[in-house]
Amino acid sequence: MKRFFGFVSLATIVSIFISAFAKPHTEILRFKTVQQIAPRTYYEKYELLTDEGFVDINCIKLDLIDGGFDFDVLKANIANTGNFVYNMVYRQSDRNPVAAINANFFYTNTRTDYNRIWPIGISVSGGRILSSPNNRQNTFPAFVYTTSNEILFDYINGLSYKLVNVATGYEFKIAHVNKFTGDLTYPILFTGEYVQKTIGNRYRGIVEIIIKDGIIKEIREQAPAIDLDKSEYLLAATGNYAKSLLKNFKTGDRVEIKIDLSFPLEKIKAAASGNTFLLKDGKIPAFTHEIAGRHPRSAIGIDKTSRYLYFVSVDGRNGKSIGLTQTELAGFLQSIGIWTAINLDGGDSTQLVAKDNDGTLKAFYNRGDTRKVFDSIAAFYKYTDDKIATFYIDCPDRVFAGEEYPVKVYAKDRFYNTITYDAVYLKVYQDAYEIDIKDGVFTPYKDGVVTISCVYEDVYYKAFAQKKISVYRPEILDTDKKQLYLLPGESANLRFYIKDRLGHFEEIDPGKVQAEENPAFEFKDGVFRAKSDFQGFVTFTYKDLKCSLPVGIGQTTKLLRSFDYLAFDFPKGVSMFLSSKNRTQGKYSNKIYFSSLTKGKSFKLKFKTPVDLTSVNEISFDLCAKNVRVYFGFRMPDGTQKEVEINSLKSDNFKSYSLNVESYKTLEYISVALQNTQGYIWIDNLTGSIVNLPPVEDIKQYVAKFSTNLAKTSVIFLTGGFENLPGDIKKKVESNLGSYLKYYSLEKENPPYEKNEKFNIVFLKTRSGSVLDFSFYQWIRIKNLSAEKKPLIVVLDIPFERLNQNEKGMLIRLLKSRKAPSMIICQTGDYTRVERYDTLYIGYASSNKLLAKSSTKSVNLACDVEKGYIYLARGY
Repeated sequence: MKRFFGFVSLATIVSIFISAFAKPHTEILRFKTVQQIAPRTYYEKYELLTDEGFVDINCIKLDLIDGGFDFDVLKANIANTGNFVYNMVYRQSDRNPVAAINANFFYTNTRTDYNRIWPIGISVSGGRILSSPNNRQNTFPAFVYTTSNEILFDYINGLSYKLVNVATGYEFKIAHVNKFTGDLTYPILFTGEYVQKTIGNRYRGIVEIIIKDGIIKEIREQAPAIDLDKSEYLLAATGNYAKSLLKNFKTGDRVEIKIDLSFPLEKIKAAASGNTFLLKDGKIPAFTHEIAGRHPRSAIGIDKTSRYLYFVSVDGRNGKSIGLTQTELAGFLQSIGIWTAINLDGGDSTQLVAKDNDGTLKAFYNRGDTRKVFDSIAAFYKYTDDKIATFYIDCPDRVFAGEEYPVKVYAKDRFYNTITYDAVYLKVYQDAYEIDIKDGVFTPYKDGVVTISCVYEDVYYKAFAQKKISVYRPEILDTDKKQLYLLPGESANLRFYIKDRLGHFEEIDPGKVQAEENPAFEFKDGVFRAKSDFQGFVTFTYKDLKCSLPVGIGQTTKLLRSFDYLAFDFPKGVSMFLSSKNRTQGKYSNKIYFSSLTKGKSFKLKFKTPVDLTSVNEISFDLCAKNVRVYFGFRMPDGTQKEVEINSLKSDNFKSYSLNVESYKTLEYISVALQNTQGYIWIDNLTGSIVNLPPVEDIKQYVAKFSTNLAKTSVIFLTGGFENLPGDIKKKVESNLGSYLKYYSLEKENPPYEKNEKFNIVFLKTRSGSVLDFSFYQWIRIKNLSAEKKPLIVVLDIPFERLNQNEKGMLIRLLKSRKAPSMIICQTGDYTRVERYDTLYIGYASSNKLLAKSSTKSVNLACDVEKGYIYLARGY
C-alpha cells in the first residue's frame, strides 16, 4: 500500500512538472447549442476552436430549483470487476434516472483477482460505504450528497475504522474498507456489496470473520472461500492481527463497525471522490493531483447560487477533438458560470449518460474504447404525473420536399417526464393537413417552413404541441466521388446526395438512383461495375434530378508514331529506306541502313517532334536489327534524360517489344551503337496503352467582384503567375486589368495580407492540410477582420474538401456571423457549378484549382464560366 501511494506521489510530481511547461490553449471561437431532454435537465453542447485545435464538450445541466432531484453513487453489479456507466444506470430504471457520469479514479489490481479494481478515494452508495477515503488528508475532494438533500464539495478524510466488541469494549483497528492490493499485511474490511466471496485460504495464517446484522456469524481459519451475502461484512487479517482477532472475538459476539470520517458517515447518502478541485470559490486553485496533457475528461460542478449542477465530459483522442488539460478544463468551467468543481476520472473512463427526449437512456459521450469503471454519480428525478401536459415531436429539423422522414410523438407530463398515451386520441397535422403517422413516416410536400402540430384530446384533458421544420427544395444531385477510374471487372460503391442551392444536403438511398444504359458498365443498388473500356461522363438520375460523373474504364491502344514518314533527323553516313513491307498499321516500314562507319561508334535518330507520353503507361513497337545495340532515349518529368536498352534483337525477323513508360514524359530519340561497319535497324509502328482517365477540364483564372462597379471593388486571382497563363487567357486578362483593383498570384511564397479601403484579403498557410495548422495570429486576424464592415476574402492553400466537417463548420459559422460579404477561395477537385451553404454562398471551380465562396445574408452570388473564367459578383 505504501509503495502504491509512493508511486502516486511520484507520478503526481512528474505530471505537475510536465504541465508546468505545457502551453495552455487560447480560445478563438465558441459555439453552443442547448435543448431540454428530461425533467429540469438540459443538454448543452459546446464546440471550441482554439489555437491548438478543436474541442467538443458535452454538458448535462440540472436545474435544482424545485428540489426534485435525488442523487446516488452507483456501482457495478459485481463491484470489484467494474462496469460501464450506462449499465449501472439502466439497472436503476425504476428510480427515474435522468443523468450519470463516471466518478472515482481507481486502481487496477495486478497482484490478485479477488478485487480487480478499487477506487482511490471515498465511495458511498445509498448510505453504505463502498470504499474508505484515501489515507492522505485533504488531498482527494469529493462530491457529497447528504441525507438532508444538500450538495457539498469537500475533502472527506478518514479518521479511524474499528471493529468493536460490544461486550468487552475491545477495539480492533482496521486499515481500509474494500481497498485491497493483494497484500494482507494490514487488516481489511470488505462489504458484501463489493465482493461476492471470502478470500479463502490463499494466505498463510489468514483469519476471516463474517459479520451479519451486528453479530459475528462465523470465524474461519485458513478455510476455503465461501459465498458472501450482500448484507454481510468480511474482516480479513494475517499474522499478529489474525491472532488478536482470535483472542478477542468469538462466534455469536455482538460487534459494532465504527467508521469515523471528518464528515459523519450517517449523514452521507452518496459520495464519490475526484483527484483535485478544479474550481474552489470561483477560482482555480493549486491542484493536489494533475494528469498532464490533453485528454478526454470528466468533471462535476455547481454554480455560485447552488441552483445548477453540471455533469461535464470533454471529448478527445479521436482525431476530431484534442481534449483539454486540467487547467484548460478549469478555465472552461469557470467561463460557463461554475463556482466549485472537481476533476473526475478521465481518459477512456470518460462516460456521460442521460435520458433523451424519447424517454430512453442515451450515451451523450462514450468512447469506442471505453473501459469499465468502479462507480458513477447519478441524478434521479422524484416528481411524476400521469397527465399529459405537452408533447415532444421527434423528427428532423431540416428536410427535403418529396422525401420520406420518420416522425414520432412523445407525451410529456408537467415535469417533462415521458409518459404513455392512447394514440387513438392523437391527431398530427402538417400545416393545416392531417397526416397519418401510424407507420412513423411523413412526407413534406412543399419547400419553405412547415409546422408539424399534434393535438391530443380525450374525455379528461387536452394537450397541444408544435414544431417548425425547414423544408428545402432538392435542386442538385451529387455523388461522393468527383471522378472514377476502374479497370474492367472492378467495382465501386457510390453514395448520393440531394442538395439545394443553400448547400443543405441529405444522403439518399443509392438503390433509388438510376444510371444511363451502356455496355461498358452497369449500375445497381449503388454499385458501379466496370465491364469494358470507356471514357466520358456517366449521367445518374434521381426523380427529376441529374448529375454527371467523369468516368474512365480501362485503357485504349493508340498509334503514337507510324514511322511512315521522315520522322527522324539523320546524321551523316546514315540512310533510310521505306520498305513496301509493313508489320502492323503503317503503309511502309522504316528500314534504316548504315555503312562505312567506324565500329563502336553510335549515333542518335532524333524525333523531329518528341513522342508525348502523357497518360501513356506502356508503349509497344516491332523491331528487327543487325550489328547494332538499340536504346530509347526518354525525358523524365524533372527534365533529365534516361536511356533504356532494347534487348534480344533479331535480324531479318520482326519481334514485338513493350516498355513501361509511366515515369517518363516524352520519347526524344533512338540511339544506335554500332557493332560492325555495316548494318540496319528496321522499326514499325509505335503504339501506346493510354489510361482512360476521367475527362477533366481546367479553369485558370478567377475574378471576385463585390459590386457592379468593377473598377473600384474587384480583384483577380491567378492560380499561377501571370506569365504562365495560356496566350488567349493572357490577352483577355490584359485587356481587362484596368477594370480590376489588383491581381494576386496564389503561388507566392509569402502571400500578402492586405487591408485597404475597399476590402480586406488574407492568405492563410497550413502545414498538414488542416485549418488547425493556422497560427493563433492568423485566426485572431480573421476574427478581428470579421468585425469590420468591409468585404473579406480568405484565401486557403488547401482544397476545401480536405477539411473535415467540423473545420468547415467553424469557417462557415465565423463568416456567416459577418454583416459584410465574405469569400473563401481555395483549391478544389470539384466540378463547375454554383451552390450556397446555408447563407454562405459557394461557387465551385474545377480540377484542383480554386473554390470561391461568399457569405452574406442580403447578397446573392452569380457565377459564370466563360473561357476559363469564373466570376463571383454581388447581385440584387
